[in-house]
Amino acid sequence: PDGSSTGLSPDERHPPNPHRASRHDRGLPITWTAVSSLSFFADAAPWLDTRLALGPMPQEVMSTTQWAHAGTALALWMLLPLLIGIWRITRREVAS
Repeated sequence: PDGSSTGLSPDERHPPNPHRASRHDRGLPITWTAVSSLSFFADAAPWLDTRLALGPMPQEVMSTTQWAHAGTALALWMLLPLLIGIWRITRREVAS
């Protein structure tokens, strides 16, 4: 029943699920919310926290400062990881 008769390694029998969040993926939002609630972080939070930056969008017409907050927060959490991922992929050696 353990699959050893198939000749497959444990990793081949149970490949990682790309749709399952790792501990780090689940912990980052919780940690980020905790850090952004600290008093010394109050001035920077609207620039870095998408929840705060995009919160006014459905409720009111956003000011230019609020749009700057939204753009900065989205760039930090969407564009920066994309660029890091592209950089990592382009540096990876191609397996043959």
